[in-house]
Amino acid sequence: MVKIITSELSVPACLRTRADLGDSSVLNLPPTASDYEIRDRYRQLSIQYHPDKQRDESAKEIASKEFLKIQKAYQGMSAPIPSDNLFSNSIGY
Repeated sequence: MVKIITSELSVPACLRTRADLGDSSVLNLPPTASDYEIRDRYRQLSIQYHPDKQRDESAKEIASKEFLKIQKAYQGMSAPIPSDNLFSNSIGY
């Protein structure tokens, strides 16, 4: 029996989308959100969940974890969508 393992790396870079790069559900945005919408939502959530804004220690701990999730989602969604130039270096030019 052959076990097939699929991963994110099996998708060619030219076919990846923003949804593949970041978790849009953390920012509560559709995968088709514009750069402006992504940045605006990130700023709103980062202010709300910033650990320094919390006064209670337990709230700081929870906010810190959420803040890290928000940062990771923003980095993934705001990253440029990779594209492969099919003709680069194919002929040696």
